[in-house]
Amino acid sequence: MFYYDNLYYDLIQSGDAHPFLYPWGAVGAAVVFCYILLDHRQSPALKLCRYPVFAFLCIFEAWCILTNRARNPAAALGVGLLSCWAVMWIGAIMISNDCQTDFKRIERFDEPVQDKTDQSGSNGSISNGTATPGDASGLRQRKSASSETAAAGSSTKGPNRRTGPVFWQSYPSAPFAERLDWVADVFCNFRGLGWDWQTSGVPPPPDWAKAQLEGDLTAEEKAQAPTVSKTGIRRYSDRTQLVRHSLQLLAVGYVVLDLAATLMHKDPYYWGYTESKAPSYLPSIIQNSSVLTQSYRLLLSLSGIYFALWTIFRLGPAFFCGILSPKWVGLRAEAWMNPADHFGSFSMVLDKGLAGWWGGWWHQTFRFAFEAPATALLGKMNINKRSAPGKPFRCSWLSCLAA
Repeated sequence: MFYYDNLYYDLIQSGDAHPFLYPWGAVGAAVVFCYILLDHRQSPALKLCRYPVFAFLCIFEAWCILTNRARNPAAALGVGLLSCWAVMWIGAIMISNDCQTDFKRIERFDEPVQDKTDQSGSNGSISNGTATPGDASGLRQRKSASSETAAAGSSTKGPNRRTGPVFWQSYPSAPFAERLDWVADVFCNFRGLGWDWQTSGVPPPPDWAKAQLEGDLTAEEKAQAPTVSKTGIRRYSDRTQLVRHSLQLLAVGYVVLDLAATLMHKDPYYWGYTESKAPSYLPSIIQNSSVLTQSYRLLLSLSGIYFALWTIFRLGPAFFCGILSPKWVGLRAEAWMNPADHFGSFSMVLDKGLAGWWGGWWHQTFRFAFEAPATALLGKMNINKRSAPGKPFRCSWLSCLAA
């Protein structure tokens, strides 16, 4: 450890490297964020600017990787990981897709739509959050108007003050605060929770939400049993159940991580002495076998990585639903907008082997960004990504990224 500390300080003092500083390390992403805040849907010239903006990001992140160093091992990993992920993620939402025209998210109307329709004295359709006269086919008009209102981005109140039904919200042109919230959401929502590009492993929204999104704005909001996706991820509709579940698993994760850390501290192998003998507390059958010793250490390392991620991911539902709550952040803190799991069922591994490991059991945080270039290319070639020629192409693309 002292060797690497001295090496770090020598590189910094000699000028051969720069210390990794935050938020300076996020300048590239900040420039992109500011660009996406500019509405370029009606400006071809401004829309084309996304390519030089993305090029700037790539150059900046490459400079960070080549010249920046961090003293802490975790931060040093972050220099490369965050830089590469910034390029991949922003490429997915700005180059492979144009988030301003291609993406929509679930949001609430400012007020209950049905109340406004009733006040008109007849059936009516909805346009920009207000009732307009209709006829006997008001339900049909209401369905089409839901899409029109979504395109207009009619939610203008603060997120915690919206009480209406949900709809698909496109990039909002105004007010600016709503646009800022929309862009921040797409920037940070790697699994697409509550977006029309949500990753396949996450369960769908509750039945009432699906009905409202399809145009039935009078569908009653009611609690339902937890839904489980084909990969084993659960989605609660009751906030109390979700918070209780998250806190219980956070406690389990804390105990397991404490145990793993204790075992690692007592094994010189994890101090950097990779040729050290097996710890004396292990059974003699493991101590006398190099294969079993190495297997034990690899499994302990994997357990530490898995439960570290497993525990960190539990903080999201506990924080947004348990601490902030819908009272402060509105729809984003409702239980059904925060799936309880990031990892699927381990049965996916038993049933599908390595494909089940990476495709269903392991967390899918990077899935959308990994698939985006291949999906965009298949779209240009008019090939369905789920078709016989499309699936092998996507798999080979993902294999190249993994390599």
